[in-house]
Amino acid sequence: MISTSILGLLFLVLFATKQYQPDMVSLPLISACLISGDFALKDKSHRHLVIDRIKHYQQLTNLEPIADLTLWPESSISVDYQNVKAYINKIESDNTVLLGSYYHNGISSNNVLLDMNSKQPVYYKQHLIPFGEYTPNWFLSFKSLLPKFHMDELITHKNQRQHIIFKDLKLFASICFELLFSKELLQNSKQANIHISDLGWFDNHNAASYLLKVARIRAIETAKPIIYSVNHGTSAFIDHKGNILKQQHNQGTYVLNQKVAPQQGTTFYAQYQDKPILVLLCSLFQAWKKSTKNKHSL
Repeated sequence: MISTSILGLLFLVLFATKQYQPDMVSLPLISACLISGDFALKDKSHRHLVIDRIKHYQQLTNLEPIADLTLWPESSISVDYQNVKAYINKIESDNTVLLGSYYHNGISSNNVLLDMNSKQPVYYKQHLIPFGEYTPNWFLSFKSLLPKFHMDELITHKNQRQHIIFKDLKLFASICFELLFSKELLQNSKQANIHISDLGWFDNHNAASYLLKVARIRAIETAKPIIYSVNHGTSAFIDHKGNILKQQHNQGTYVLNQKVAPQQGTTFYAQYQDKPILVLLCSLFQAWKKSTKNKHSL
């Protein structure tokens, strides 16, 4: 009897945690476009290649049909934006273009998501890659022994805005492996409508496939669609139920257009995360402990 009740409670908690969406509402569709990049890590620091890439991506962005929202992948501008800003043309249409870039703030550089029209960062990467984007403090004494990497002295930005405002919608973002930080994304998703995920290079097929699966899981957890653009890997549009609406089928510079349904509201899981399961496990442990104690007393 006890085991049946336990299984029933466990099923209810798991069902509610993953499926119950108390106040989710679909908003009017928007047209979105993503550009999947295709350039090698060795080409990151070459300014003339960055300029050529910007011009190419701009041409692709201006192809019909013009989308409401366009996303370029991480490090599309793989040098400080200030060094190439003269070559970035203002988008003539009402299209909002967000792109991965490095941005010098006068003191140091950041890895950011940049709004092409305002020419200002709208999101700063918070979780930098050690020994790739920065050197941990405890290893600074040995920094001279490490090879020199392009943009390996980045910092995080303390005054981070939680959401990106796009028309009447709110977007929340992740750059590179920040897709793995589920608790932060769950928190940021509560008042937002769309998730923007911007990734770099994953030449390893298993890593690229894994991260696409993670993106689908995040869509299910938050019940928010994801616009998922990568340099190497598989770019995709993912709906709020984790279904892939459209994805890149060939490697190389790739353009995808798709109608996206923003979502309003929050899920049970985003609201309470793992707390119901932890409470249930504690209750099960107490019940087991009590049952064991009663058996010994007999």
